[in-house]
Amino acid sequence: MPFVFNRTRPSVAATDKLAAALADLDRDDRIKQDFMQTRAWVLNGHERRIASVLWFGRPWVVHRLVRQLDDFSDLIAAAAQPQPERVQAILAVDRWPNFFDLPADRNRGLLEQMVKSIAGPIDALHCARRVVAGETVDCQF
Repeated sequence: MPFVFNRTRPSVAATDKLAAALADLDRDDRIKQDFMQTRAWVLNGHERRIASVLWFGRPWVVHRLVRQLDDFSDLIAAAAQPQPERVQAILAVDRWPNFFDLPADRNRGLLEQMVKSIAGPIDALHCARRVVAGETVDCQF
């Protein structure tokens, strides 16, 4: 974005339109919304899984699902923290909601990857907004 924007001369109207579009995308609760969407996706997937398991295995499958939902609740609560503490609060949960038990370091790695995959585009959006506002920035992610 900085490369293209600094080498073109868009009109004020075009810049204002782009700034408005970027502002609409820049939601403070983006990480929380992503966690809630992922939780819904997991819940929808378990409906089929529970139905396909024999009756004696269903309590175990439901138990694992409830554990995942509890983990998502913790992550969603952490994602609701104010911006300066948000990422640290999410990482403090220290686990990603997995159906199967994983070693703690692998589970922590999955959580860190998920946070990075969500935070990267958010950082890029913030950089784009600064560029469009006329700031000279070097966006490094």
